[in-house]
Amino acid sequence: MSTLTKIAMILLVSAAVGFMLGFVQIASVADPAPAPPPFANSVEQRMEMIAELRKIRELLTRQNELISQQNSLLKEQNDLLRKMAVFHKVPGDAQSTSTQSTQ
Repeated sequence: MSTLTKIAMILLVSAAVGFMLGFVQIASVADPAPAPPPFANSVEQRMEMIAELRKIRELLTRQNELISQQNSLLKEQNDLLRKMAVFHKVPGDAQSTSTQSTQ
């Protein structure tokens, strides 16, 4: 190989490598990926927290309503049981009340 051929080959390889590197650089500059912000967005976080707290408040309100309903049902049941106990005295109850009063 002559020196002219060697120089031509070196130039051809250099041009090919330069073209590839230039293409990679152009492609990376043309479509840069947006960098994530260094900190979370505090406004969005506050809005999410407010939404979650509103949901919790709604659930607690519903829970309180259910507990109130259950409490009223238990009071009704307790009243009915007391009325039934007055009308239907068990014979053992009379003996236990007489022994308690003597003690």
